[in-house]
Amino acid sequence: MPTPFDVPPSMLISRLARYLKDNVDAVEPPEWAPYVKTGVHAERAPQNPDWWYVRCASLLRKIYIMGPIG
Repeated sequence: MPTPFDVPPSMLISRLARYLKDNVDAVEPPEWAPYVKTGVHAERAPQNPDWWYVRCASLLRKIYIMGPIG
């Protein structure tokens, strides 16, 4: 079975984001999510309406690869 080390990151993150959106009720964007920026360097909110799920999937991948963080 392939691991996250064997799969291209973009493919893993996009599929995991779709899975989180469709199957995991605990992962939902808060009501203020459409109005925030993703960082101080950004001028506007993200264009992708599912950016919250993509961000969560990216964090899950990073935690898997780097181990416990923080």
